[in-house]
Amino acid sequence: MQEPTAYQCNANERVSDFEGNPAFASWYPATVGNVSKAIVVLHDDGSFVAFVWSDWDFPYSCGGCGPVEIHHRDPRQFIDFGQAVANKQIDSKLLMAGCEIGWMPDV
Repeated sequence: MQEPTAYQCNANERVSDFEGNPAFASWYPATVGNVSKAIVVLHDDGSFVAFVWSDWDFPYSCGGCGPVEIHHRDPRQFIDFGQAVANKQIDSKLLMAGCEIGWMPDV
């Protein structure tokens, strides 16, 4: 498997199928430093595998041996997690500004 280019990741470009499953290039969310280049392979059961290339030692590096394979059961878990964090950040900013919490904008 070849590391995708930044252009391919920006475009979420379709790449060669992997073991008969559709695949595309994308950016994997930043966890330690910057976002990482990734190839995402979609499976029929709704799960996906991200092959992640990272310059950072933890958690997605294997000492330059190529991409690290990360299996995810459900992409909604990322969406729900991000939504919860975003909402709590909004709550926190409103509280710090002395505002009452009630109305919450869509994030």
